[in-house]
Amino acid sequence: MKKVLILIIGFFFLLLAGIIIYQKFYLSPRSIKKRKIEIFEERIKEFENSKSGRIDLTDSIHLRWRIKDFKAENHNIEYCEK
Repeated sequence: MKKVLILIIGFFFLLLAGIIIYQKFYLSPRSIKKRKIEIFEERIKEFENSKSGRIDLTDSIHLRWRIKDFKAENHNIEYCEK
């Protein structure tokens, strides 16, 4: 009976230690921010060779882009020497 009780208490403490470690390293604000940055970087890599795309940053914020060829005759560049 003592062995069973010791095993149950040991399992309880092991489970409690696992939960504390999980919360400290996986659910801390710093690690959550790091994972969000890693996910964002992976999304950017998906569009490296594309001419247009969209990234959903949040449910209401979207980043859209389109790359066009630059035609110098359609643009006037002015310089100010002062």
